[in-house]
Amino acid sequence: MLRFARQSLKYVRSRRFFGTAMHTKPQLTEETKAYSSIPGPKIVPEAGGTIYDIMQRFEESYNMYEVFDSYRNDFGDVVKHNMGGKEQVWIYDPNDIKKIFQREGQFPKVSVTNLWPIIQHLKRRGLPTTLLGESNEKQQALRRVLQKEITTPRAPMTYLPLLHEPVNHISENFPHYAEDLGEFSPLAAMDMFFSVMIGFNPKSIVGIERGALEKDIEFANSARLFLGALGPMIRDYRLGEDSEEFKNFTKGFDYVLDNADGYFQYLTEKHKKGVYEHEVRPYFARILDAAEIPPEELMPSFTQLLAAGIDTTSVVMQNLLINLARNTDVQQELREELYSVMGKDGDMQEEHFKQIPFLNATMRESHRITPPGTATTSRTMTEGIQIGGYDIPVDVEVMFNMRAIQNDPKYVEDPHVFNPHRWLPDAVSKRKGTESEIIDSPIIRHPFGFGPRMCLGYRIAELEIRMMTSKIIRDYEIELKDPDAPIVYIQELFARQDPIPQLKVKKI
Repeated sequence: MLRFARQSLKYVRSRRFFGTAMHTKPQLTEETKAYSSIPGPKIVPEAGGTIYDIMQRFEESYNMYEVFDSYRNDFGDVVKHNMGGKEQVWIYDPNDIKKIFQREGQFPKVSVTNLWPIIQHLKRRGLPTTLLGESNEKQQALRRVLQKEITTPRAPMTYLPLLHEPVNHISENFPHYAEDLGEFSPLAAMDMFFSVMIGFNPKSIVGIERGALEKDIEFANSARLFLGALGPMIRDYRLGEDSEEFKNFTKGFDYVLDNADGYFQYLTEKHKKGVYEHEVRPYFARILDAAEIPPEELMPSFTQLLAAGIDTTSVVMQNLLINLARNTDVQQELREELYSVMGKDGDMQEEHFKQIPFLNATMRESHRITPPGTATTSRTMTEGIQIGGYDIPVDVEVMFNMRAIQNDPKYVEDPHVFNPHRWLPDAVSKRKGTESEIIDSPIIRHPFGFGPRMCLGYRIAELEIRMMTSKIIRDYEIELKDPDAPIVYIQELFARQDPIPQLKVKKI
């Protein structure tokens, strides 16, 4: 998206659009207004609709979080965009967001258009799209089966023993990646997620030169490649087969689809023999045990979950480590809590999870300041609705900017300060009954979505992040190699740093 949008910016500047009045902000009345009157930035079709305006703002701040938040300041809580030919309405008021979730019903209509490259590619290869498609009885039935062993509060604890080995390997090899977190994060996420999902630790984190298999490392990198290319493609429908984004998406996704079979065969062979690497049965073994889905029907969901479980988790982990490196006082306070609960070398056990409020608060604060995306949750309206004084008709795609809400001084004191204390139990209790308690709503506080279509593996992802962070912070002191260098945040499928800051790592 960055490359394309800069080309678009150059195109528009060459046509004397740069520097013109780009914004119109109408005066609102108390009566409900027509959809056509929703304010927003000027649409430049030749430059991807409002993508030109987004990139113009990006060149001023080099922070895509701030760019997406700025539309609220300029236009209010309801803003109309046109992303590459597709109209969207972005909403910022938390009460409006709650209103939509409360009315979405049993089968919420997520914006499948946001997944069109994946769905189109799966169909091209003759593969089913049930888990990704529109909400319906079949899709919900599949989710009910898949979530039984993964989404209840107690479920993640049963996988703890499967994570001890990969977490220890990750920490041992962490210094090798101090200057390349972009490589570290997906490999660490893959080792943990595969251990839980299929009972196999690929040990990709050790690197090829230290014994890892090239195919495992390539799987993690391919998942990152195709999901990174997905973001620009869903924002601009004009990125065709000759674009760099399309080629990267196809290359990465094809590798994932072609090689997931090998991991599934490993799983089914172990299942037939009833013998696994660990006495604790992995997630997909339990799904096979239940025999509610034939193996051949399980395979597509297996592939999709493996790919999604790598990239989303890696982004959240990476942001957390960078935030801790930027805030060494918070890091030290966290280290003291972890030492008091687990000691320096102990493995995290189930009883420890009730004794680490500051780790939980630190993860929550990292999500507040640097969530995985600027506006990653959306719904397509199944009925007309009034939002912010405007009529929103059926089939309009509505995007929710949770990040802007969590950084609004109206709800958060000193929003630019990284302060996990605001999420400790006493602080949360004090907000009850006040306007600020909205930031504690599950709709806002989770980085992995909300409602019937939220990420299936979110509890496992949170478990992995807690375990990995607790081990690394007990083993090392980390800080930014260049603390004065500005951090640029760009938007692919997820928001990320570009370039990713390098760390200095000191063994404790």
